[in-house]
Amino acid sequence: MKEENIMSDNDSFQINININDKNNNVNNTANDNHIDHDVNNDNTNKDDNNNNTNNDTQENGTEQTKNDKKNTIKYENIDVTKITVDNRPLRIYLDGVFDLTHFGHYRLFKAVKDKFPNSSIIVGVSSDEETIRLKGQTLMNEQERAESIQHCKWVDEVICPCPWIVTQEFLDKHNIDYVAHDGLPYASGDDSDIYDFVKKQGRFIATQRTEGISTTDLINRIVKRYNEFVLRNLDRGVSRSDLNVSWTREKRIQIGATIDKGKEKVLEVGKKGLEFVDNVQEWVKEPSLFVDSFLNTFGPSGHITTKIKEKAQQMKDEFTEYAINAPM
Repeated sequence: MKEENIMSDNDSFQINININDKNNNVNNTANDNHIDHDVNNDNTNKDDNNNNTNNDTQENGTEQTKNDKKNTIKYENIDVTKITVDNRPLRIYLDGVFDLTHFGHYRLFKAVKDKFPNSSIIVGVSSDEETIRLKGQTLMNEQERAESIQHCKWVDEVICPCPWIVTQEFLDKHNIDYVAHDGLPYASGDDSDIYDFVKKQGRFIATQRTEGISTTDLINRIVKRYNEFVLRNLDRGVSRSDLNVSWTREKRIQIGATIDKGKEKVLEVGKKGLEFVDNVQEWVKEPSLFVDSFLNTFGPSGHITTKIKEKAQQMKDEFTEYAINAPM
């Protein structure tokens, strides 16, 4: 029993040792982990400090790069029509509404890219809100206008929406070297020329407009031929409600188109038929003219009645002459 007790005590002692060893191991592990954690924290803090230092260095480097670039670039206003090629790696900014984007816009981008082949062409597209408030309604929304510019091969970046009036803060934010626009002063609000401060810095590129094409001109063409485009869309199945056209206007446009088609056919007949169609158009506009014209044509003294009387008299005379001269 004593031996068993001794064995039990030894067993118990051994277990306690093991538990203590385990605890010691756990404690040691925890301590090690704590040390590792502290080391990791130290490393993390060092990394954070390094990252912060790197970020500060990068920001300082970026600012330094900008400053170096500004110091190395010789700024002076440029007329795009008077230079051959400028190979400097510039960032050139153009802005506009670019509604109903047309070949005049694309020629502008190409002209700038051709003269500055190593430069990045950045195009700003104005927002719907500012454009409608300051200039008027657009046909395309800002997303459509921006995407139409984005697919142009001479454009490198698109900023939408862009400020209506370019500012120094905007130029600095996007690291823009030059602003390109046609050379005429562009007034807005109280500003007689919103690009004046850029010109004073010698950072303005004067471009040239394409004559004979503009968004305003395209809209004028549509408005001028309004009836034709309404008929075109009606013939293609577009409803009156979609075109915002009343029933009476639809019928008036259709009647006018029918008259125009008839007029074209009569042109082949001759001037007399043309005058008749012109008279019909006048009758549609003023019914009283129709009555007067009808009486002048078919009345007792009208052209047709006179012709009939003349023909009847001619036939009578011919019959009388035949009766007198006929052999018995």
